[in-house]
Amino acid sequence: MRISLKRLDSHFRGNDKLFSFRTFARASSVFLFLITVSIIFLFLNNPACSADVAVLADMSIKPMAEAVTGIEEVTGVDVFDLKKERIERKYKVIVALGTEALKDVKGLADRDTYIVYSFVANPFDIGPVPNSTGVTLFAQFEKSLKTMTAINPSVKRLGVVYNPASSTYMLQELKYSALKLGLQLNVQSAQTPSDAIKKIQGIEKNIDAFMLIPDATLYTSQVVDYILLSGFRNRVPVIGFTGWHIKKGALMSYTFDTTYLGRQIGRLVADVLVGKKTSFLYPPDYLTLEINLNTMEFLNIVPPKDIMDSARGYRP
Repeated sequence: MRISLKRLDSHFRGNDKLFSFRTFARASSVFLFLITVSIIFLFLNNPACSADVAVLADMSIKPMAEAVTGIEEVTGVDVFDLKKERIERKYKVIVALGTEALKDVKGLADRDTYIVYSFVANPFDIGPVPNSTGVTLFAQFEKSLKTMTAINPSVKRLGVVYNPASSTYMLQELKYSALKLGLQLNVQSAQTPSDAIKKIQGIEKNIDAFMLIPDATLYTSQVVDYILLSGFRNRVPVIGFTGWHIKKGALMSYTFDTTYLGRQIGRLVADVLVGKKTSFLYPPDYLTLEINLNTMEFLNIVPPKDIMDSARGYRP
């Protein structure tokens, strides 16, 4: 049923109203316009929603793209693709995802620009980054080793290959964690993936478990495949650090949800924008233990019930 403004206007006049319907409609439109402008103004001036934040990441890498999605759920950002763009204007906060991104923006850090980073294997090899904080991805070493020794108490000798040019700090963290648990480390250094395979061949029969570390200079798909094959051949469990390693055949891994990691980074950014600045490196808020059930059965390992109850089992 259609009712014209004239008829409604006449109706109100006929009932001795003090204002016409048309006047009411115009006033309502103005009121709604003012409300809309006020909401937009408040939104743009909210620190957690402003475009004072830039994110630099390789958006072709799925985990980084998922992390960016998580960041955007918490704070408004301008996103720059590392392969295509560079940050050219001033921002209050720059989020760098990945080693190359951090190297690219390191020189932009000053008293007015804060850096928040993650997906960086070893930030200390890049050198000091002033006014920075971040979420580290290698804080699960001790947690992983504790779980491995609980799952398989016979593990005493742990093999690892590292690159002195990029993962020295991670090795120190791993050594510290192994020492606390009474484990012996069989450490080999390599600078290329092919060199890493040769070093693994030299120790594969003298270790009880192998630890993968997040160093892309060595742990290519080919190297990871060889380590997993060696593990099956010698009945040596492999400790991974991603869900992909579990799917490929690693026995166990503590993994994190990359979108949730992005939300954690977004909360750090929001804190910085309101003046809550810190220089700490934080571990991921939530880690999930994943176990490859086929590998577990092949190695004849029976984990304690409490560990299995808290783990996420994977069977291809």
